[in-house]
Amino acid sequence: MSKVITVLPHALENIEKYIELFLDFYVTLYSDSGLWNEEFIIDDYRKKANTLHENILDYIESRVSKDPLPYELLSDWKRKSILTVEQRRLEIIYEESEWERIIYEIRIERR
Repeated sequence: MSKVITVLPHALENIEKYIELFLDFYVTLYSDSGLWNEEFIIDDYRKKANTLHENILDYIESRVSKDPLPYELLSDWKRKSILTVEQRRLEIIYEESEWERIIYEIRIERR
């Protein structure tokens, strides 16, 4: 049975911030590096950042909507699931009802 997924703005901001930091790291690393193809490298990392962003959101939507979803109970209503996408560990804090999962927080770490 699929559940409706609602991702709260704060959780989305965590994803956006992670992608921004990912891209900033590589832009800073390769900007003014003296490499003849630095613009190509930076453009490639921009594409990777966009793909990573899409893949994370798609994976959350497809995986978190499905049952069963392994979890650790944090309180009477909060649960934590740990998922992996593209060598990144996603820690998802959510609550659920019979038909919906509301995601409060998403933490992303490189594995």
